[in-house]
Amino acid sequence: MTAFSGPSSGPFGGDKTTFSALLPREYETDSNKAPVVRAVTALLMVIAILSTTTRLTTKLITVGSMKIDDHLVAAATFVAIVESVIVISGGAAGLGQFQNTLDSSQVSTILKFGYFASAMYILCVALTKVSATRTLLHMSPRKHGLAVRKHGLAIRAVEIVIGLWAMGSTVAILFQCGLQEPWDSTGNKCNHRAYVWVSINTLNILTDLAIVTVMVDIFRNIQTSRSKKILVIGVFGSRILTIPAIICHIIFFNRAAKSTDQTFDMWSPTVVMQVVVCLSIFTTCVPNLKPFLDSVESGQMHAGDLRQTKSKNSTNRSNPRTTRSAVARGGTAVALESQSSSCNSRYQKILELEEMEARISKQRGPSTSTTAAFEPGGAGWDGQSYTSQTVLVQQSWRVDVERSSAANVKTDGGALA
Repeated sequence: MTAFSGPSSGPFGGDKTTFSALLPREYETDSNKAPVVRAVTALLMVIAILSTTTRLTTKLITVGSMKIDDHLVAAATFVAIVESVIVISGGAAGLGQFQNTLDSSQVSTILKFGYFASAMYILCVALTKVSATRTLLHMSPRKHGLAVRKHGLAIRAVEIVIGLWAMGSTVAILFQCGLQEPWDSTGNKCNHRAYVWVSINTLNILTDLAIVTVMVDIFRNIQTSRSKKILVIGVFGSRILTIPAIICHIIFFNRAAKSTDQTFDMWSPTVVMQVVVCLSIFTTCVPNLKPFLDSVESGQMHAGDLRQTKSKNSTNRSNPRTTRSAVARGGTAVALESQSSSCNSRYQKILELEEMEARISKQRGPSTSTTAAFEPGGAGWDGQSYTSQTVLVQQSWRVDVERSSAANVKTDGGALA
């Protein structure tokens, strides 16, 4: 059961110029790392697809629309899928096997796949970076001020650097081995490949650090508790996890670039490159996964939770007195809940208690009217649950009414005497 014919003639009867995506009963050995390349690449591709799908689905359910950062991460995922298919095809052609066991056509096919996969890798990572900066731009305050302008200028400056890095890296990769057969890295015309990739990866790390630095500067001024600041910075700063993977790629690629067996030794930097792609997409989607994770209770998803979140957000946006602070506009997943609940729900509680007082007063006769003070910013309503709050207020209300009724009875009795 194969997707394509085999890489060489044998029990499968395949032509030597074709290749197989899945070879039955093929195991990883010291001389054959092709199964590892295909399996790991496919697994990481699935993780990236699931991350993006969850982000976009959650965004559509809770907000109802997508912004430019969502479209960018979707485009990055599409590019990652194409790049992963190219790498899997390279593994099927013989990437991870010793070069002396392959013929010249197979070696040429492997080198071409690696050539195009490298260019797609740069495009994918650049799209995830711009998606992250667009998210930060949406979250930055829209008020006028020096700090706000500083954040906007910093974000746009980072985006310009990312664009220049992507274009320069793509050109360097496409022409690193000359104009004639630029994918052929087996000769002596590509001795500077290691230096090219060190430069590319160094700028890759610096741009990620710049994104995280701007993010920390934005969130450290949020008016909330320190624990919530740490949580938000940790979620959005998860992009820093790509840096160790990029460093590993530098190490493995430098080692492989000095090797005379390109088809075998290039399997490790290729796998690490797929890890970088997956982490870039996953860390870009992590902040938008919070509503989805919040709706999971005891390992089960309760139907309607995400729609309730959307309804709650709509109510809060329509009420100007609601004290809910969102980290991002337009449905950014991570939200900082303020210390008060919805004013509409609390107002409904007050109305119910007033009706209760009216019924008690009617049963006990004339009594002094009691008025409930309604403070939208009060912190007392937030600390307890709806049930306990209602019981406490009902009890205190009943005591006030009883005292008022007793005072009236005593006054009437004194007048009769």
